Amino acid sequence: MVADGNFLPITHTGSTNLASSSGNVPLTDVLVCPSITKSLLSVSKLTQDYPCTVEFDSDGVRINDKVTKKLLIMGSTRDGLYCLKDDSQFKAFFSTRQQSASDEVWHRRLGHPHPQVLQQLVKTNSISINKTSKSLCEACQLGKSTRLPFVSSSFTSNRPLERVHCDLWGPSPITSVQGFRYYAVFIDHYSRFSWIYPLKLKSDFYNIFVAFHKLVENQLNHKISVFQCDGGGEFVSHKFLQHLQNHGIQQHISCPYTPQKNGLAERKHMHLVELGLSMLFQSKVPLKFWVEAFFTANFLINLLPTSVVEDSISPYEKLHQKTPDYTALRSSGCACFPTMRDYAVNKLDPRSLKCVFLGYNDKYKGYRCLYPPTGRVYISRHVIFDETAYPFSHHYKHLHPQPTTPLLAAWFKGFESSVSQAPPEVSPAQPPQRNATLPAPPLFYCC
Repeated sequence: MVADGNFLPITHTGSTNLASSSGNVPLTDVLVCPSITKSLLSVSKLTQDYPCTVEFDSDGVRINDKVTKKLLIMGSTRDGLYCLKDDSQFKAFFSTRQQSASDEVWHRRLGHPHPQVLQQLVKTNSISINKTSKSLCEACQLGKSTRLPFVSSSFTSNRPLERVHCDLWGPSPITSVQGFRYYAVFIDHYSRFSWIYPLKLKSDFYNIFVAFHKLVENQLNHKISVFQCDGGGEFVSHKFLQHLQNHGIQQHISCPYTPQKNGLAERKHMHLVELGLSMLFQSKVPLKFWVEAFFTANFLINLLPTSVVEDSISPYEKLHQKTPDYTALRSSGCACFPTMRDYAVNKLDPRSLKCVFLGYNDKYKGYRCLYPPTGRVYISRHVIFDETAYPFSHHYKHLHPQPTTPLLAAWFKGFESSVSQAPPEVSPAQPPQRNATLPAPPLFYCC
């Protein structure tokens, strides 16, 4: 750095000598600066490295040996400066191993690394930086541009439906029994309570939203203020936008290719799919019943405590101001026996059938029980459950469709082999067979 505060680039560092009447005066840590117009000598550095004294007056400058008081070098004044050398051209010997340059030059030399890498190299004295700038490297922006980190949203809702998040999931690789391939999820920001609606086509979303809009505003006595979604075609259609405008609902749309801005709905998708698939794989229920599994997962998530809600209560309790009841919950996919007296034709018909518990119903206070051989679903509140048995693992295993992917085929083959290796069930009414022959009974004689 020169007197006016500007920086000049230093290309090399090294050492040289100043010739004197009694020999050479060594100069160490010489900086090679091509941009400077005159070679400068630091008096303080010279007196530190060599035992000498420096005298300045109107005639010039004299450098004397500090011990012997002998004159070493004498110089004159020129243009307001003290000049040690007039005619001779001295040579500087520099080392290419210890090069000093600006941070921009080192950034390019090292292949455009992160600034922290340069700081670490400077800290360990591996490189020397003589000038620091704060300019933006355009090449890095072109070659290494990435998404900026997202700051957690500080928005808090003060009432239900103040902000509703929504997103569509699909298409599912497997069409459900009812023909659904998508589902729409709506999340209340205030309580994190969610509603799920299966769809056959994306174009069905408008009618689903109108029904959801009427339902929640009538049930909760609040109005939807903000609708948060992504830029999908179903959310920007003219009919849908007109509906929002007619009801005074403000729409917030996330930027293209930025699902993080609609992160609450994206995380809800992940939660629903993970819980739904876990229940399907545990009970061995065919994947074509994914709608029932996801609906059950959503039903249970609403009842479970969560840390994102104040006091770590459940979304159900936050929204409805009452504690959920867990006593009616049963294991999804387990065996169940609904009472079927009302379906009997005569008095000798069976009173029940071995069914599979599919989940709950939001319109009936009952359980959905599937009888796999016919595909019929019975809704009943009079159901006996066997939560230790899963019919699709054994009893109705033959009704599984053929797997369509290598992973599904491997999983299906694995649980098939585990079923075949299971020990056969022994009826408690039948005693086990003996391998050894029983001895003959003794003979008795009467007299």
